[in-house]
Amino acid sequence: MAQSRVSTPFGDMRSANPQNQIYQGLIQSGSSASDIYLEELKNVTPVVTVQAGTEVLIYFKEAINEADFL
Repeated sequence: MAQSRVSTPFGDMRSANPQNQIYQGLIQSGSSASDIYLEELKNVTPVVTVQAGTEVLIYFKEAINEADFL
């Protein structure tokens, strides 16, 4: 979505026509939705469900000690 621009002595500026205002609104709403989604992901614990009897491989990035669970 290209927004139209107007050349001025101070450089190019975005035109304030209705089409550009709609594009800017869409850009801002997408950015806001992305921020909300990323914030929600910080509070979610990942859960994976598998059928009973399915073999799985678990990979830990860090060493786990029994003391971690006490």
